[in-house]
Parts: sequence; C-alpha cells; structure tokens
Amino acid sequence: MAVRLPRLLDGSMQELARLNPASLSLDENLAPLSTAQMVLPEGECAAETGQLVELYTSHGSAGVFRVQQAEQDYGGRVTLALEHGLTTLGDGIMPGEGEQSGTARQLVSDILACQPKTMWVLGRVDVPNSLTLTWKNDNANMLESLCSLMDELPGYRLTFDQSVFPWVLNIEALPDADGCECRLSRNLSSLRVEEDRSELCTRLYVSGLASPLDADTIGTYGVITRYMDADPDIGEAELTKQGRAFLEAHKSPAISVTMDAVDWYEATGEPFDRFTLGKVCRVCLPDYGRTIRQRVIGLSWPDVYGQPDQVTVKLASESTTAVSVMTGLIIDTTITRKRVTSLSSALDRQKEILIAAEDKITLMSTRIELIAQEVEINAEQIALKASSEEVGELTRRMSAAEVAIDGANARIDLKANQTTVDDLGTRVSAAEVAIDGANAEIALKVSKNGVVSAINMSTEGIKISASRIELSGTVIAGYLNGTSIDVNELSASMVYASGGIQAPSATIDGAYIGDLDCDSLSIGGTGYSGKSRTVVVGQQTLTPTYVTIQYKDHSGNNQYTQVVKAVTINDAPKATISYLGT
Repeated sequence: MAVRLPRLLDGSMQELARLNPASLSLDENLAPLSTAQMVLPEGECAAETGQLVELYTSHGSAGVFRVQQAEQDYGGRVTLALEHGLTTLGDGIMPGEGEQSGTARQLVSDILACQPKTMWVLGRVDVPNSLTLTWKNDNANMLESLCSLMDELPGYRLTFDQSVFPWVLNIEALPDADGCECRLSRNLSSLRVEEDRSELCTRLYVSGLASPLDADTIGTYGVITRYMDADPDIGEAELTKQGRAFLEAHKSPAISVTMDAVDWYEATGEPFDRFTLGKVCRVCLPDYGRTIRQRVIGLSWPDVYGQPDQVTVKLASESTTAVSVMTGLIIDTTITRKRVTSLSSALDRQKEILIAAEDKITLMSTRIELIAQEVEINAEQIALKASSEEVGELTRRMSAAEVAIDGANARIDLKANQTTVDDLGTRVSAAEVAIDGANAEIALKVSKNGVVSAINMSTEGIKISASRIELSGTVIAGYLNGTSIDVNELSASMVYASGGIQAPSATIDGAYIGDLDCDSLSIGGTGYSGKSRTVVVGQQTLTPTYVTIQYKDHSGNNQYTQVVKAVTINDAPKATISYLGT
C-alpha cells in the first residue's frame, strides 16, 4: 500500500515542499503527545526546528507535527525529532495562581485564549455543563495546564482536526462498551505482556479518616499500603469516596499487552483499521489466569515506508494521562515532605560549615599575606660572613671570605681578597668569581700588578680575554675562525678558506679545489707543469696525441680527462698554445 510523502508546511499551513525520508517511525498515543522520528538523506530538502510537517501512514493523515530537534551527521543525513502539533501550546503560559472553577468548556477556552498566536480553537466538548471542575493553576504553560485539567476527566480524551486552520481541539468521551473480545496465548510470537506492581495498593491511609481503606484484592496480593493526602474539610463521605476511587484504580497490578497487527487480526477476526485509540477490548489471558478489559493506548509504526502494514498495538488496563507521565501520581506526600524538611536541615548545617570554612580561609589568607611580606623583606639581603686572621713569622697575611646571597636580585657573589706584604715590596692580587642567576651569567676575573685576565660565560657564548692563551693537549673544534693560525701540524676532515690556501708543498689525499694556482703539480706520481708549443692555425689537418689524467672529485670518486700532449701538422701559419704536460 502506497503511503503519501510528508508535507513541509509554512505558518499558514501552505505546502512548501514534499520530503523524501529515508525512514520514518511514528508513535500515536492516547495521552499526549504523539511523537515521530524522520531521517532525511543527504541532499534532501531539510526541515528546520520549529517548522511544521504533516505525516501520513497507511491509514491516511497522522496529523501535523512540529520539528523539535534536527541533527546532522558526518554523512550529511539529517535526523528530525517531531512532536504532535499540540506541543505548540507549550509556547505560552496560563498566567495566574490559585484555584479556578467552571465547566470544562469554560476552563479550556480560558487556556486557549492565552495563545501567543492562535493555532487552536475549541470544538466539540462531550463533558456535560452540569459538571463543575475545580482546577489549580500555578503560572504553568498552556500544555501543562490542559493536561492537568484532562487529569480531572479520566473518562475523556483529546481529539484533533488539523484538516482546517486554526486547528480544532475536541474533548470526547472514551467508549466504555467492549468493542471486541480476544483470547491471547503465548504461542503468538509478537505477544508481550507486562505486569507492573509499582503502583499497586491494597490498603490506603487517607488523611482525615480514622481507619484505613482495604481493597478486595488484599487477600490475593497481600497488604501493600499507600498514603493519600487530601483536604479534611471536604468531609468524611467525600474522603471515603476519593479513597475508594484510588483503590479501585490501583488494587491490581497494571497489565499492558503489546502485539503486532497481524496477530491482532488472527486473535480477534476484525480488520486492523477498526481498532482506534481509546477502543476497549475484553482480553482473556489463560496463561496468566486472568480476563481483563484493555483499552488501546498506543499504535506504533516502526517503519512507515519500508513496512507500512507492520503496526504494533498496545493495550493497557487504564490510560496513562499526560500529567501522570510528566509528574507522576501524588502519593506519600507526607513522607516526601519529611524528607524535604530533613534535607533542608542538612543543607542549613552544610551552609554553617561553609561559612565557618570561609572564615578560616580568610584568616589563613591574612596570615599568608603577612608571611609573604616577611619573606620579601628577608629576601632583600641575607648575608653570611666569616673572617679569620693569620700572622706568620716572616709574613703577615690577612684573608677574608665573604658570601652574599642577594634574594631580590637572584645573584650569588663569591669574593676573596688577599694582601701579601713581604720584605721586598708590596704585592696586591685579587680574584673574583661572580654568578649572576638573574641574567644566567658566570664571570671569572683575575688581576695582578695591573694585568687582567677574564672569562665571561653566558647563554650567548664564552669569551676569554688574556694576553696569552695556552692550550695543552688535543684541541677539538667544530668551527674555528681567526685572523691568523700558526700550527705545526693540522688534521681536519674539511678545511674551508675563503681567501685561499698558500703552502710551499702539500700532500692531499682527497680535495675539491675550485681554483688552483701552482708552479708544478704531481698527480698519480707523475709531475705536470705548464708548457707551451708553437702550432699551425687555420684550416689544416691536425694529428693530436693525448694523455689521460686521473683525479678525484669532491665526492672522492675517480674521474678521467684527456689533454693534448703533441700535435703533428704540416707547414702553415703558426701560433703558440699553452697546455699542461710532463
């Protein structure tokens, strides 16, 4: 069966484009809100958050939904999360606090009147005007207010007409008569039965009643107690009525049945399109020993376009209202109140502890500031000084050693002064070592009789200043630069001289020479020197004699070349040529 493609709509419900989804899943729920998820392939017209989309199933239009979230993956696909158009009521609030009374039509009309933009109008209301509702409002948004009001109408549901705009909101009575009957067994492959005891109650304590109320299932499930907070001013009779209504709804575990539409048809014999949300079915579960009345609360299409006829039906003993989904049932409020009070007291104690800790932190901060000031004062200068005097028989000597640590300048100075007086004269010598931590420098200085030698070390290099520098032993230098170098013997892997190399004689195992100026040259044991000959020029027949020369290039490889050794020529005009020969 062909299913229509989704329609992208503008704010006036006019079609903007047709979407071609890669997949679409849809969950229709009896209690708001129905939801859907759509995946659009790369390059497809993508809907943005807030835009409206009309969705379809094999049964026709499923309603107009709004895009709540859009997420794009690395492959370019866009996944849209959609909610039924009723979610637009969450855009505004119902101002005011306190109780409001009136008919269902009056209260719903008041809620819809607060819309920032009129998207919904009230249509059919099956609730009789003779029923007066009392409803509490606390500046909630309109959707929460509407769901809270519907919680006071358990026998009714919301229906929608979105074929017109503004959309029409109806309040219709749920069917109470059995619409079908089926017998379900475990041999149905898609059948899933869930039993939930989380809200089971067989004994109820109601505030204002002296004795608890017991359910008729207390013998089956045992005593399971709950507490309900109610207004004692409404009287004992009304309290008992409300308590009995609560027990009737919770005296048995909640059972939900889920199965595929194909199995549903086989079990009931009725076509699937006759099963709509809210319909009642009498379900017999022989494997569980129970027969229960179930209401259709959900229809799910996991793949609308891939498998349009694969639909999952969900039935439950009672419909779950929107408020119970959002906030849960209000029970055990006294216990909750006690827990809140206990937590509040604990928070007060934690607050006192934090205030005391803050005072301690402030005191410690003051102490730290005082200590920091003392450190700053002491760091300006800390001096350690030691002195000694020594007098000998032939000479008098006085030496002093002083160590100063200057914390402010991050500098350490080591200084020694020596005065020597002998019988022949006076001699003054001084030696000084300075280590400058702030500038990362070390300076060594020696002076005697006006002659100064110094070594300065820093991150930029080492400088030695003296009238004479002696190096004893093997000296290895990665790079040597100087105006004049005088050595008896030089051994180097490479010598680079920009001004040239002059030597009376040299023996070189391997060299690359760009320009060579010499009186004689010995290559391979053979001596060569510059020669000149008178030769004939012009158009004559020449008979040259060659000699081969072997040499090494700068890479150390053997190379060969030929030079002219002799030329035989007939008489003709002559000229002198120069060449390299033995």
